[in-house]
Amino acid sequence: VDDTRRFGWWPERGHSLWIAAEGRHTIRTEGLTADVHDMDVSGGWAQLWRLAHDHVLATSLVSEVVLPISGRTEFRNLARAGGIGGLSGYLADEIFGLGMFLAQAEYRHVYINDMHLNLAHLNYVRSLGGTLFTGAASVSKCESLRGWFGRQSFYGHVGYALDMRLSVLGVTPQLARIEISVPMVRRDTTCLGEALPDRLGERQGLSPDEVRRVLPRFNINLTFQQTF
Repeated sequence: VDDTRRFGWWPERGHSLWIAAEGRHTIRTEGLTADVHDMDVSGGWAQLWRLAHDHVLATSLVSEVVLPISGRTEFRNLARAGGIGGLSGYLADEIFGLGMFLAQAEYRHVYINDMHLNLAHLNYVRSLGGTLFTGAASVSKCESLRGWFGRQSFYGHVGYALDMRLSVLGVTPQLARIEISVPMVRRDTTCLGEALPDRLGERQGLSPDEVRRVLPRFNINLTFQQTF
Protein backbone atom coordinates (compact mmCIF):
# COMPACT_ATOMS: atom_id res chain seq x y z
CA VAL A 1 0.00 0.00 0.00
CA ASP A 2 2.67 2.53 1.01
CA ASP A 3 5.66 1.13 -0.80
CA THR A 4 6.35 -1.25 -3.70
CA ARG A 5 9.89 -2.34 -2.83
CA ARG A 6 8.73 -5.48 -1.06
CA PHE A 7 10.69 -5.36 2.16
CA GLY A 8 9.70 -7.66 5.04
CA TRP A 9 7.05 -6.59 7.53
CA TRP A 10 8.95 -3.33 7.89
CA PRO A 11 9.35 -0.68 6.65
CA GLU A 12 6.15 -0.46 4.60
CA ARG A 13 4.23 -3.47 3.37
CA GLY A 14 0.49 -3.13 3.09
CA HIS A 15 -0.77 -6.43 4.44
CA SER A 16 0.27 -10.06 4.65
CA LEU A 17 -1.52 -13.22 5.80
CA TRP A 18 0.26 -16.56 5.84
CA ILE A 19 0.21 -20.07 7.29
CA ALA A 20 2.83 -22.79 6.95
CA ALA A 21 3.42 -26.40 7.97
CA GLU A 22 6.89 -27.91 7.86
CA GLY A 23 8.24 -31.40 8.53
CA ARG A 24 11.72 -31.42 10.06
CA HIS A 25 14.05 -34.37 10.40
CA THR A 26 17.47 -34.64 12.03
CA ILE A 27 19.20 -37.87 10.99
CA ARG A 28 22.44 -38.82 12.76
CA THR A 29 25.08 -40.66 10.74
CA GLU A 30 28.31 -42.54 11.46
CA GLY A 31 26.70 -44.76 14.07
CA LEU A 32 25.15 -41.94 16.12
CA THR A 33 21.60 -42.36 17.42
CA ALA A 34 18.90 -40.02 18.77
CA ASP A 35 17.29 -38.96 15.50
CA VAL A 36 14.68 -36.20 15.90
CA HIS A 37 11.45 -35.79 13.91
CA ASP A 38 8.82 -33.09 14.38
CA MET A 39 6.30 -30.82 12.67
CA ASP A 40 6.30 -27.02 12.86
CA VAL A 41 3.02 -25.19 12.21
CA SER A 42 3.04 -21.40 12.08
CA GLY A 43 1.01 -18.48 10.83
CA GLY A 44 0.92 -14.72 10.91
CA TRP A 45 -0.83 -11.52 9.93
CA ALA A 46 0.89 -8.17 9.29
CA GLN A 47 -1.12 -5.03 8.61
CA LEU A 48 -0.21 -1.39 8.02
CA TRP A 49 -2.57 1.38 9.07
CA ARG A 50 -1.74 4.65 7.33
CA LEU A 51 -2.36 7.50 9.76
CA ALA A 52 -1.12 10.36 7.56
CA HIS A 53 1.53 11.03 4.94
CA ASP A 54 4.80 9.49 6.24
CA HIS A 55 3.07 8.28 9.43
CA VAL A 56 2.20 4.58 9.61
CA LEU A 57 1.14 2.21 12.37
CA ALA A 58 2.38 -1.32 11.61
CA THR A 59 1.07 -4.37 13.48
CA SER A 60 2.06 -8.02 13.39
CA LEU A 61 0.65 -11.20 14.94
CA VAL A 62 2.65 -14.44 14.69
CA SER A 63 2.09 -17.85 16.25
CA GLU A 64 4.11 -21.07 16.10
CA VAL A 65 3.56 -24.57 17.48
CA VAL A 66 6.14 -27.38 17.46
CA LEU A 67 4.64 -30.89 17.34
CA PRO A 68 7.22 -33.57 18.32
CA ILE A 69 6.91 -36.89 16.49
CA SER A 70 9.82 -38.93 17.80
CA GLY A 71 13.18 -38.37 19.45
CA ARG A 72 14.13 -35.94 22.19
CA THR A 73 13.33 -32.33 21.31
CA GLU A 74 16.41 -30.10 21.02
CA PHE A 75 16.81 -26.39 21.59
CA ARG A 76 17.20 -25.70 17.89
CA ASN A 77 13.78 -27.26 17.24
CA LEU A 78 11.88 -25.04 19.68
CA ALA A 79 10.01 -21.81 18.95
CA ARG A 80 11.84 -18.65 19.99
CA ALA A 81 10.41 -15.27 20.96
CA GLY A 82 13.66 -13.30 21.36
CA GLY A 83 16.18 -11.93 18.91
CA ILE A 84 15.96 -9.80 15.77
CA GLY A 85 12.54 -10.10 14.17
CA GLY A 86 10.96 -10.95 17.53
CA LEU A 87 11.38 -9.36 20.94
CA SER A 88 14.79 -7.88 20.18
CA GLY A 89 15.27 -6.70 23.76
CA TYR A 90 16.04 -10.34 24.61
CA LEU A 91 18.78 -12.61 23.31
CA ALA A 92 17.88 -15.10 20.59
CA ASP A 93 18.79 -18.02 22.89
CA GLU A 94 16.92 -16.75 25.95
CA ILE A 95 13.20 -17.64 25.45
CA PHE A 96 12.16 -21.11 24.18
CA GLY A 97 8.91 -23.06 24.06
CA LEU A 98 6.82 -25.57 22.12
CA GLY A 99 4.18 -22.88 21.55
CA MET A 100 4.73 -19.17 20.95
CA PHE A 101 2.39 -16.24 20.26
CA LEU A 102 3.93 -12.87 19.40
CA ALA A 103 2.19 -9.49 18.96
CA GLN A 104 4.14 -6.42 17.80
CA ALA A 105 3.32 -2.82 16.89
CA GLU A 106 5.42 -0.02 15.39
CA TYR A 107 4.73 3.69 14.86
CA ARG A 108 6.84 4.75 11.87
CA HIS A 109 7.50 8.35 10.92
CA VAL A 110 9.80 10.16 8.51
CA TYR A 111 12.04 13.07 9.52
CA ILE A 112 13.49 14.02 6.13
CA ASN A 113 12.46 12.85 2.65
CA ASP A 114 13.84 13.35 -0.87
CA MET A 115 17.47 13.39 0.22
CA HIS A 116 20.42 12.93 -2.15
CA LEU A 117 23.32 12.50 0.29
CA ASN A 118 26.21 10.71 -1.41
CA LEU A 119 28.27 8.26 0.69
CA ALA A 120 31.50 7.49 -1.20
CA HIS A 121 29.53 7.07 -4.45
CA LEU A 122 28.32 3.70 -3.13
CA ASN A 123 25.24 4.56 -1.08
CA TYR A 124 22.86 7.42 -1.57
CA VAL A 125 20.76 8.39 1.47
CA ARG A 126 17.17 9.03 0.38
CA SER A 127 15.35 9.54 3.70
CA LEU A 128 15.73 9.46 7.47
CA GLY A 129 12.99 8.24 9.80
CA GLY A 130 12.23 6.79 13.20
CA THR A 131 10.25 3.90 14.65
CA LEU A 132 8.75 3.62 18.12
CA PHE A 133 7.98 -0.05 18.77
CA THR A 134 6.74 -2.48 21.37
CA GLY A 135 5.85 -6.15 21.53
CA ALA A 136 4.67 -8.93 23.81
CA ALA A 137 4.88 -12.71 23.62
CA SER A 138 3.48 -15.71 25.45
CA VAL A 139 5.59 -18.87 25.39
CA SER A 140 4.67 -22.37 26.61
CA LYS A 141 6.86 -24.89 28.40
CA CYS A 142 9.55 -26.64 26.36
CA GLU A 143 8.19 -30.14 27.06
CA SER A 144 4.48 -29.45 26.45
CA LEU A 145 2.02 -26.64 25.70
CA ARG A 146 1.26 -26.42 29.41
CA GLY A 147 1.42 -22.91 30.81
CA TRP A 148 0.86 -21.19 27.46
CA PHE A 149 -0.86 -17.83 28.10
CA GLY A 150 -0.42 -18.36 31.84
CA ARG A 151 0.67 -15.52 34.11
CA GLN A 152 4.35 -16.54 34.02
CA SER A 153 4.46 -17.06 30.25
CA PHE A 154 4.53 -13.42 29.12
CA TYR A 155 7.49 -11.32 27.98
CA GLY A 156 7.64 -7.83 26.49
CA HIS A 157 9.95 -5.13 25.21
CA VAL A 158 9.91 -1.47 24.08
CA GLY A 159 12.35 0.45 21.95
CA TYR A 160 13.12 3.07 19.37
CA ALA A 161 14.90 2.82 16.01
CA LEU A 162 16.45 5.21 13.52
CA ASP A 163 15.81 4.20 9.91
CA MET A 164 17.83 5.24 6.88
CA ARG A 165 16.62 4.43 3.38
CA LEU A 166 19.49 4.02 0.95
CA SER A 167 20.10 3.33 -2.71
CA VAL A 168 23.09 1.02 -3.17
CA LEU A 169 25.10 2.22 -6.21
CA GLY A 170 22.16 4.52 -6.83
CA VAL A 171 19.93 1.63 -7.89
CA THR A 172 19.10 -1.07 -5.31
CA PRO A 173 16.82 0.07 -2.44
CA GLN A 174 18.02 -0.85 1.04
CA LEU A 175 16.98 -0.03 4.60
CA ALA A 176 19.55 0.42 7.39
CA ARG A 177 18.12 0.40 10.91
CA ILE A 178 19.77 0.91 14.29
CA GLU A 179 17.58 0.25 17.28
CA ILE A 180 17.75 0.17 21.04
CA SER A 181 15.38 -2.27 22.74
CA VAL A 182 14.72 -2.82 26.44
CA PRO A 183 13.29 -6.08 27.92
CA MET A 184 10.40 -5.53 30.32
CA VAL A 185 10.75 -8.70 32.41
CA ARG A 186 13.16 -11.62 32.77
CA ARG A 187 12.15 -14.98 34.21
CA ASP A 188 13.95 -18.02 35.60
CA THR A 189 12.68 -21.03 33.66
CA THR A 190 13.55 -24.67 33.04
CA CYS A 191 13.74 -25.95 29.47
CA LEU A 192 14.73 -29.48 28.43
CA GLY A 193 16.27 -30.04 31.85
CA GLU A 194 18.38 -26.87 31.68
CA ALA A 195 17.90 -23.80 33.88
CA LEU A 196 17.59 -20.56 31.93
CA PRO A 197 19.16 -18.04 31.88
CA ASP A 198 21.84 -19.87 33.95
CA ARG A 199 22.59 -22.19 31.02
CA LEU A 200 23.83 -19.23 28.95
CA GLY A 201 26.56 -18.50 31.49
CA GLU A 202 27.46 -22.05 32.45
CA ARG A 203 28.76 -22.62 28.92
CA GLN A 204 31.07 -19.66 29.54
CA GLY A 205 32.17 -20.70 33.02
CA LEU A 206 30.05 -18.09 34.85
CA SER A 207 28.19 -18.51 38.13
CA PRO A 208 24.40 -17.87 38.27
CA ASP A 209 24.99 -14.49 39.92
CA GLU A 210 27.47 -13.51 37.23
CA VAL A 211 24.99 -14.54 34.52
CA ARG A 212 22.43 -12.03 35.75
CA ARG A 213 25.01 -9.28 35.83
CA VAL A 214 26.16 -9.81 32.26
CA LEU A 215 22.71 -10.21 30.68
CA PRO A 216 22.22 -6.91 28.81
CA ARG A 217 19.74 -4.45 30.26
CA PHE A 218 19.14 -3.33 26.69
CA ASN A 219 20.19 -4.43 23.21
CA ILE A 220 21.47 -2.31 20.33
CA ASN A 221 20.91 -3.94 16.93
CA LEU A 222 22.09 -2.79 13.52
CA THR A 223 20.28 -4.46 10.63
CA PHE A 224 20.12 -4.13 6.86
CA GLN A 225 17.25 -5.25 4.65
CA GLN A 226 17.41 -5.65 0.87
CA THR A 227 14.80 -6.52 -1.68
CA PHE A 228 16.38 -9.84 -2.59
